[in-house]
Amino acid sequence: MIPKISGSEHCQDKINNIMKLLELKQALLESSTVAQGIMKDAKRAEFFFSQIELGKPFPLSGAAGGEIVIAKSQLPVLKKLTANKQLDNVKLLATDGEEYSINKLKKTPGLGGKEAETIAVKPTDVFSGEDIDPESKNVLELLSTGGAFPVSQLNDKIQNNPALDKVGNIGKAIKEIAQQITSGQEPTMPAYLKDSEKKAIELYAGEYLGVLSIFHGVANFPKRAEFDEFLGTDLGDLMLYFPRSQSNPLADSFAIQNEEDGHSLKISSKAAGKGAAPSLEGLKIPNIVRKDKRFATEVKFFDEAKSDKFTAFSQPFGLMNWMFENMPEYIDEKFYPYLPWTQEWINELKDGLDPKKGIYFQGPIVKDLASTLPKGRPAGTDAGVIWYATITAVINAVNKKNALPNLKPVVLETLGYNFMQVYTTLSGNKLKTKVFWPAKIDGKVQLKTKGYAGNPNYGKLGFQVSS
Repeated sequence: MIPKISGSEHCQDKINNIMKLLELKQALLESSTVAQGIMKDAKRAEFFFSQIELGKPFPLSGAAGGEIVIAKSQLPVLKKLTANKQLDNVKLLATDGEEYSINKLKKTPGLGGKEAETIAVKPTDVFSGEDIDPESKNVLELLSTGGAFPVSQLNDKIQNNPALDKVGNIGKAIKEIAQQITSGQEPTMPAYLKDSEKKAIELYAGEYLGVLSIFHGVANFPKRAEFDEFLGTDLGDLMLYFPRSQSNPLADSFAIQNEEDGHSLKISSKAAGKGAAPSLEGLKIPNIVRKDKRFATEVKFFDEAKSDKFTAFSQPFGLMNWMFENMPEYIDEKFYPYLPWTQEWINELKDGLDPKKGIYFQGPIVKDLASTLPKGRPAGTDAGVIWYATITAVINAVNKKNALPNLKPVVLETLGYNFMQVYTTLSGNKLKTKVFWPAKIDGKVQLKTKGYAGNPNYGKLGFQVSS
């Protein structure tokens, strides 16, 4: 117990090159948001501010639609945030008294939207629901609020879709294409569409029409049999979810098994060779990796890190205990007097996160562990500092001391099996879908955390894959 004081292929090669930069899509997505556009383009910023000054309404994106008028009182703050490049994800106060994320604004031409982009056929325009975290432990409980539905119901959702009814010919065309796919045909683009509408279907409706093509066996999917074996269940039974937020998950859609393990298959459905890379949480290690004796230690670490017995707070302590037992030479010796971390200690530390309780820990523990941090003690409670020092030591053991030398092939191979790359492109008058699985991915693999001393509960330990 811690003493304390209580107080206050050629084509494949091209794809591999695209996917080598695993953080690229995230950067592209962020640069394509309304907020990023305003910060980078003076003309967009001028348009944005003038519309607010004139009391003009801004249309909202998403299936619900609607529009808002931004309160003029927001102008000084918004101008300052724009100048300081801090506009991302700010909340806009509207005249109805409600707050809206700036990236909920529809990207109209004045805000940088192209004609194809402004046609409301994106998954978030067509399928209603709330933003959820498809990697969360209770994802199966959240699916209904997120607007998820079985893959087998996708065509029904398209055919009976009021949002598609509202957009005229293009909505009609999407329904016709979906029906062709469901009938087992490679779809033909209707001749009555304008070029911008055809492009919108290729770029945006392709995100769900591509999934439909896979389900009905229309897509060019060379390794479908191996994929079905890996999945271990009928694709139609998986719950399909389209993320609401651009800057959250890196995949365009998620197919989630309705099973206890909550295995989440990441799908990137893109046209014109725009690759994507998902995060590694919620992944299923393929047998080809699990059975390889070279990777035994890394697989054990991977399994330990993914264990349900850990919370975001307790995971670093559990992983340090595992490393102390299996590879103690990689743990900073300043931690040795306090290892292994017992559940009693972990509980006391968690209790000490609340600054209102004013819990301080006696003895040299805080000073000892804070000294292992490059910049010394960070802001936060004693408990937060101890947590941050612990997770930093675990990360450094892997990233800097090479405690898991085969982590890269394990992670990249696992990622490839859990990530489906879907290309839906217009060739002549045919909408063609090709699937690459498992994805061939390369890059530098490191452990990462979003947590910090002031907020250890931000999320579990994750991985970062970069060029």
